[in-house]
Amino acid sequence: MQRTLLPLLAVLSVLLTAAPASAAAVENPGPCTGPASLGMRDAEDHEHNETAQHQGLYCRIQQKAFLPLTGSELKGIENSKLGEMDVKADIAAVAIQEPTGGVLFFDVKDPANPKYLSTYLHATCGLGSNCGAYIDLTPDGKTAVLSVQQTDLMPGLINGTPGTTPGVALIDLTDPTKPTLSQEYQTVSVQGVHTTRTHQQDIGPAPGLYMYLIQNGVGVEVARIESTPTGPKAVRVANIAVPDADNIVSVHDTFIQTDTIDNKVYLYQAGGFTFGFRVYDVTNPAAPIHVATWDLTPQCVNDWYAHTIDVLVRDGKRIVTMPAEQFDFGAQSGPAECGTQSGNGDRPSTMWIVDATDLSKLGTPTESGDALKTKSETTLITTWNAPSGVPSGQLTFSAHNQQIVGDLIYLSHYHGGIFVLDASEAFALKKVRPKEIAWAVPCDAQVRPTLDSGTFPHSRCDFWDSVFYKDHILAADIKGGLYSLAIDGAGAGGGGAGGPGGGSQPGCTDTSAPISIIRRAKITRKGVDVRGRASDPGCEGRVTRVLVSIAQQKGKTCRYVTAKGRYRVGSRALDFAGNVEALRFRAVKVR
Repeated sequence: MQRTLLPLLAVLSVLLTAAPASAAAVENPGPCTGPASLGMRDAEDHEHNETAQHQGLYCRIQQKAFLPLTGSELKGIENSKLGEMDVKADIAAVAIQEPTGGVLFFDVKDPANPKYLSTYLHATCGLGSNCGAYIDLTPDGKTAVLSVQQTDLMPGLINGTPGTTPGVALIDLTDPTKPTLSQEYQTVSVQGVHTTRTHQQDIGPAPGLYMYLIQNGVGVEVARIESTPTGPKAVRVANIAVPDADNIVSVHDTFIQTDTIDNKVYLYQAGGFTFGFRVYDVTNPAAPIHVATWDLTPQCVNDWYAHTIDVLVRDGKRIVTMPAEQFDFGAQSGPAECGTQSGNGDRPSTMWIVDATDLSKLGTPTESGDALKTKSETTLITTWNAPSGVPSGQLTFSAHNQQIVGDLIYLSHYHGGIFVLDASEAFALKKVRPKEIAWAVPCDAQVRPTLDSGTFPHSRCDFWDSVFYKDHILAADIKGGLYSLAIDGAGAGGGGAGGPGGGSQPGCTDTSAPISIIRRAKITRKGVDVRGRASDPGCEGRVTRVLVSIAQQKGKTCRYVTAKGRYRVGSRALDFAGNVEALRFRAVKVR
């Protein structure tokens, strides 16, 4: 049994108000469902930018390293935010944006000890305050593809045509310590390119390395990347126009995979507001064929924003995972069942898991309305919602990017942190919600200065992306730096059912909640001093965190501390296995 001294908290969390959903109330809870529920705080007493309020928000995840990017590597990216990332061939790339666009490169041969290599600053990012935040590495790690876009309206909309910017920057990484621009690739778009993915195609009439890029407001472009004496160069191959009935295009992201079921290459498009997702046969990249569509709410205009997409193909099954990015763009237009907010920021975070084994059971390219809705409902395996039950807000607790590794889904979740979900039952086509088996909101106290945008303000510990690599999770928070994390327990790679859910002790199933005891609680005008002990009677025997609250309760309401009155100081312990103690109180008078 391990005993832990209750720390004096710089800021106290008032756990008496707006209590999140309990693990028991969530279908198929995992060992980290309870801690994640408690950790996703959205109350008046909680300040999202205070690192002191986010210490210890870990469940079955350990921080191995943190690179704060406050030294020489900060040169040229002062105030910039960290965007999305990719890892290939022991190179990690982290996009930077707003006000400077570019990429940071790291050596992650030893992912527990990442090392900064270099910075690439994109010279043509003077179009506005935002120059894109998406980066993709080719499979050999020799080329980085940076999507370049303008997302504000200053100096105005940029309607691109071939030969104008913004577009895609191809960066030569022959020497990753000295990245160089090899090509500025332009395409028809509105405000540039949001995301680009590369894929090595070894089948079909024209094998080679291709990139699939999102032409904002237009569709998807296919280009072939060739090696030349002066570096990688891309050549346009085809365009996929993706307008809806109102000629509005909102494709957001893509996923490309060589399919082992029917030996074809499929391009999956997450459709933003335009549609859920579409599937294209791009075995011949010059002649894409639209083969299927999935849209759970085709009758709605701006409800769910289909964000990213990842696909598992295994044992004759083809399974699609797709989270929604959630925000508030004003009033929703459409039937009442579509919701009230454009972007559904008033609903908990959501991700769908869809059976696409038989593509003919999805909607056909020409289907819409009730026919498409019915087929989409039929092929939906299950839905994951954030266990806290709190609204997503303006991207505060919204899902973002995901990665399937074995039976696990690694989900980056803005201020919700990083979730590791066991989806083994859903991947076996059972209608069972994935369960939280590891979770963390890394929030190192070392802070870089960053600018904030009014439309999408970000908190100190927000995560756009994370990548599982060599039994570690590499993640970059928007206002911080690069983290290396490791999951506790065996099977972190997710090769078998359950992943790391088995605990660190063989045969251990810890269901006993830890116990905290407040020995001393003193409140004065100078501060708060709370002391005590916590222990865990379970077989894991490890207390990971103790939350302390202070409030004056009057009926069902709470007040904050004043010079007069008696207050209740509460404590709640969490253990390694995810068990959560019931809240304990002690009465205290202000002195």
